[in-house]
Amino acid sequence: MSETFTSVSQEEAGFRERARLSFDLDADICVIGAGLAGLSIALEAARLGASVAVLEGRHIGWNASGNQLGTVMPGFALPLAELIERIGFEDARELWTLSKEGAEFVRANATEENMPGIGSTDGVLEVSNVDAG
Repeated sequence: MSETFTSVSQEEAGFRERARLSFDLDADICVIGAGLAGLSIALEAARLGASVAVLEGRHIGWNASGNQLGTVMPGFALPLAELIERIGFEDARELWTLSKEGAEFVRANATEENMPGIGSTDGVLEVSNVDAG
C-alpha cells in the first residue's frame, strides 16, 4: 500500500515523538487509533463517565483518509445500489440516516470544543493534520 506525504516534516507540523506505553493501565475502554472516528468515540465515552485510553502507533490523525486529510461525510465504501442489494432498501435507508447523524456528530464535537483552526462551512468536513495551505 502506498502512502501519500506532503513536503511538511513531522517536526515542522508540530508532532513530537512519544514514548511507548511501558506500564500497565486500567481503563474501561481502550480505543485503538487516534483518527476522527477513534477520537470521537473516546470523547463520547469520556463524556458518559468511562475512563478511556487512546492508543496510536504514530501521531493523532495519522493516515486519516489519505494520510494528511480526514474527510467526514455520510456514505459507505460501496455503491448505494450494492448496499441495497445486500441488506434491502429499508435497512440501507436506516444506515444512511445513521451515517448522516455520525457526520453531524463529528462536526458538532469539533465546533463545540472550539478547536483551533476550525472554519465552519456547509458540506463535507475535512480535517488536515498539516498546514498545506
